[in-house]
Amino acid sequence: MKKVISYIIIILFFTNCSHYILNSNRYVRPPKKHKFHYSKKVEKLKNIEIIDTTAIYYMHNSYLATRKGYTQTKKYKRTDSFIRFYGNGRLKIQSCNDEYPKIEDVNNINNGIIGYYLLSGDEIKIEIYTDINGGSNQLKYGHFDENKNLIIYDYSPNNYITIFNLWSDKKGRELMKKEIQKKKYEKTKINGMLYIKPNW
Repeated sequence: MKKVISYIIIILFFTNCSHYILNSNRYVRPPKKHKFHYSKKVEKLKNIEIIDTTAIYYMHNSYLATRKGYTQTKKYKRTDSFIRFYGNGRLKIQSCNDEYPKIEDVNNINNGIIGYYLLSGDEIKIEIYTDINGGSNQLKYGHFDENKNLIIYDYSPNNYITIFNLWSDKKGRELMKKEIQKKKYEKTKINGMLYIKPNW
C-alpha cells in the first residue's frame, strides 16, 4: 500500500512540474499567456538575402564532433531535422527521422518546435519552447556562412553572454564560434512550399 501511495505521489509531482501542453499533432506548445522574450523584439524581414523564407534549412548526416575535430562516427549521429523561417520573426524546428523533409510537414504550422528569431547582419539569435524542465524557453546562437547555410552552436549563449547583451558582447560571440559542437543546416529549396501564417 505504501508503494502504491509513493508511486501516486511521484506521478503527481512530475505531472504538476510539467507546464507545456501537447497540440492535436502531439507537439509541445507553451501554455496560454506564456511569454517569449523575443516576441516583442522581432522585426519583419525586408528581403531574403540572408534568411530565405522560400527555402528550408536542412541538417542531415551530421555527427557530434570529438575533441580532435570533426571525426564522423555513426555512433554519434544526430537526428536529421530542418528549420523553417517565417518573415514575421517566427520559426519552427522539426526532426525528420533520417528522411528527406516531407512537404506536408514543412507546410504544417502545427508540427515541430516553435519559437522566434532575431537577426543582426549574418548573426542570429533563436528562442524556442521545449519540454526541458517541464517546459521552458531555450536559447540558440548561430550565423550564416558564405554559402548562406546556417551554423547553430550546441551550447546555450548563456554559457558566455546574457540574453540581453548578445549583440554587444563581441568577445562572447567569438568564444562561442570556437566551440567544436555545432550544427550545419544547409539552405534547401523544396517544391510545394506554402505560406500559412504561424499561430504563435
